[in-house]
Amino acid sequence: MDKTKKINEEIIIALIPMAIIIIIEVFFKILNGGILFSKSNCVLFSLIFGYILYIMILGVIKSTSKSTAIFSTILSLILLINQTKIMYTGEPLYFSDISFINKSGELVSILSNNVMTLSIKHLICILILVFLFFGIGIWNQKHDLKISNNKLRAIMVTISVISIIILFIPIPGTKEIYLNLFLGMNNHQDYDSHTTNLSFYKRNTLLSGMYGVLLSNRFSEPADYNENDLNDIIRQVTDKNPENLEKPNIIVIFSESFWDIDRLEEVKFDKMVAENYKKIAKEAKTIDILSCTYGGMSENVAFEMLTGGKLNYFSNGYIPIMSLYQRKNSNQIPSLIRELKDNNYITKIAFGKDYYNSEKALLKMGFDEYMEVEQTEENTKGYYVSDEYMIDSVISNLENKEEDKKIFYMVETIQSHMPYAINKYDQYDIKIEKSNLDEVMNNTLLSYAQGVYDADQQLNRIYSYIKNYEEPTIVLFLGDHLPYLYTYYGKNVIDNLEYFNTDDELQNIFRKYNTQSLIFSNYELEYNNLPEYLSADLLLTYIINQTGVELSEYYKWLYVTKDQLPAYNKYIAIDNKGQIHHINKLQEDQKNIYDIREKMQYKFFIKPTI
Repeated sequence: MDKTKKINEEIIIALIPMAIIIIIEVFFKILNGGILFSKSNCVLFSLIFGYILYIMILGVIKSTSKSTAIFSTILSLILLINQTKIMYTGEPLYFSDISFINKSGELVSILSNNVMTLSIKHLICILILVFLFFGIGIWNQKHDLKISNNKLRAIMVTISVISIIILFIPIPGTKEIYLNLFLGMNNHQDYDSHTTNLSFYKRNTLLSGMYGVLLSNRFSEPADYNENDLNDIIRQVTDKNPENLEKPNIIVIFSESFWDIDRLEEVKFDKMVAENYKKIAKEAKTIDILSCTYGGMSENVAFEMLTGGKLNYFSNGYIPIMSLYQRKNSNQIPSLIRELKDNNYITKIAFGKDYYNSEKALLKMGFDEYMEVEQTEENTKGYYVSDEYMIDSVISNLENKEEDKKIFYMVETIQSHMPYAINKYDQYDIKIEKSNLDEVMNNTLLSYAQGVYDADQQLNRIYSYIKNYEEPTIVLFLGDHLPYLYTYYGKNVIDNLEYFNTDDELQNIFRKYNTQSLIFSNYELEYNNLPEYLSADLLLTYIINQTGVELSEYYKWLYVTKDQLPAYNKYIAIDNKGQIHHINKLQEDQKNIYDIREKMQYKFFIKPTI
């Protein structure tokens, strides 16, 4: 055989695994919407892992044609089982499912029993895959290479095994390195994130998605962790609420992207956009919130508020609602909802739209009832379910609640969700009178402002209703995060507003993550040590501690941490004097609380699920 021809054949054979990997990943994209890869990092892992697997098979089998057949069969089965699992569970395939298969064979059973119910699109893709891989296999069989050198084979297997150990065995310090290297998580943006594990896979690739979930769910014990010390810290808390406090109904209005837009000086509207918020704030209590997210990922804010957990102690891009509650015994994770249930509360949550498939997680938190509103023409304003309809549901639940039960009812609104196009609303109640922005940015800002205006109108409506409601009731109204204010041609309006771009870097970061909360009630409520700032993890904990609800020792301890470190996220912290600090420049007392909270989160949130 001509030497050049032989070399060319060897090169082609060496590229066959790459071709198989790319074919599998492209078909995964086609089956789940879209064919573009959003990140080059993710393709890197797919190729590395694929070649490691192929080299191991080749080292054992010796023949490239047989190795190609086995390799293509394995990846095809991964793709097929993944799509079948998605069809019947809504969840993609995880590396952890390997042990599940070994124990019960349930996924294999699902595949064998339901493969004929796959859609035409799936079946066509399967047939094309078979045709492609059959063609590759025939060519490879005609140009088969054999690895007869046993020493070389041993080296190939050894290198593959070592590589798998390096990638998959937990090694301290490697988790964040791999997440950044293969998934670019250091550049993760909340507003541009996934909202389900399937969308996480779609944004990356099948293999890198599986690996990213595996890494994100890998936790290690914090340095100097001592459970006895933590138990002693909790027992030392002596703060107790005064006796005979009311156990009120508690209403949470989790208002999508609500922010007091009237704070902008360079943009003037023809009327106050959040006029009712400011009027009610004179009689009620306000707390400035330091959100854990900007532009998106509402359920991370909800997780912090409902559990007291902190996103700081998870890797970038981790979404506890989606991942933490997939783990065993995750129903043992602390939850303020479960605390309320222990105090004889009925607990309910309603979504205008649930992007996060969060029902299972919220039921594990202890909610009695979960509801996602079915969108109709009658209940829609703009693109989504209206704030008015969500407030209707609050009033309805209060009017129809059991007389001998207290209710915790939370609504997550959606009307003011992005996108913010000028055609979002048929009519506008406000208009921009003065602005230095261009027309497209003004239109984007106006679309957002109309959502704030409507939320503000509904805030006034529920405020008036509660004031005349007979049973003691507290309402918490809060904005979860600032909006994703990008125009249709990709300009960020916030980057062009002086309010967010001062000469003070810390102030800029704070304003980017600062939203408002409002607390009001229809009875006299004493506020002990009312803080000026809180992050979401302490907000509901603080409110409930002002009532007659009896909380566990953990939440009593969590409550007192506000005296040292009331508000922080992954970037900044605000101390009890209102001073802003970089998170990596905390003062000694603040750093101590920060570290203790990390250990407490491991003890109460992670360890029970391991």
